[in-house]
Amino acid sequence: MSEEIDVRVTPSLHPTNVQEVDGYCDDVAGILQSAQAAFTKAYDGLSAIHNAREKAKQNPAWNEAQQALMTADFADKVVEGITRSFDSANANLQTIIAGLEKELSAPIDALSSGTLSAEIRAHCNSLDHTKRMGFVRKLIVDGDKRSAQAILSGPAFLSGLESETLTVLTRMYHEQHEPVKANRLKVAKGALDLLERRGGLIWAERDKAVGENPHKIALIRKKNAIAADAFTLPAA
Repeated sequence: MSEEIDVRVTPSLHPTNVQEVDGYCDDVAGILQSAQAAFTKAYDGLSAIHNAREKAKQNPAWNEAQQALMTADFADKVVEGITRSFDSANANLQTIIAGLEKELSAPIDALSSGTLSAEIRAHCNSLDHTKRMGFVRKLIVDGDKRSAQAILSGPAFLSGLESETLTVLTRMYHEQHEPVKANRLKVAKGALDLLERRGGLIWAERDKAVGENPHKIALIRKKNAIAADAFTLPAA
């Protein structure tokens, strides 16, 4: 990745944007390599299109239309590579997110049996239904893993909880006690959102780098093809 800033390309596509995702730190840098690579390819690729256009202008054998056509043809190849890179990064992050979601939502299997566990669940069940969730949330936040696991590892109805509530509390438990995984998930989601929001800028930046709108380029291509056909030898 080039550390230089190219004022011709929007800073919204600079690869350092990945490092601005909420929760970014050295511990999560590894899972963002594909996103970093995608933004690097986009930024450097768009810079290359600008450079190609400048070089085309210096070719005395090409008129303005030929310069635009050659630049556009090069830009199409560059953008094709950029979009593949963004698609790959998107798929990679989707896989990472799915894995982390599964881990942070996994059922808690420990401490569901035993007299103490049964008593803890019974106590939770005896509370007013408006207080049960707050009671378990406090156990989780206070770090009382023994009591929280006793409730969360058993069927929801034994503690007077709804199954949906048990799912929410189980997720909260995992996030509380596995903060690294929770942060990795947050960062992966943030990077995926960044890719989706910024990816749409590529085509506008491509057109800016080429210097002509796509409709004019299409017209030039059409006329160029017609002219080329005139130089085709007739069949013998």
